[in-house]
Amino acid sequence: MARRPLIEPNPDKLNEVKMEVCLALRRVAMREGWSQHKMALYCGASPSRMGKAVRLQVDDLTVGQVFNYLASLYPRFRIQVST
Repeated sequence: MARRPLIEPNPDKLNEVKMEVCLALRRVAMREGWSQHKMALYCGASPSRMGKAVRLQVDDLTVGQVFNYLASLYPRFRIQVST
């Protein structure tokens, strides 16, 4: 049996969250002077996936993926969710 969400997520809000997390990824990379390839190695992601995140092409990425990428690159990363 497949799990169903309690509510249907709003695609626009999900994309907004993904964009913000990807912008944070870019800021970390710029501050550290990391290339997309180096970021991908640290995250265990493919360079093409990391390239999509850095170029803010979030349609093919999940919220979980971008959160995991940021948590891998920046272990002190925390998120606060409110409604």
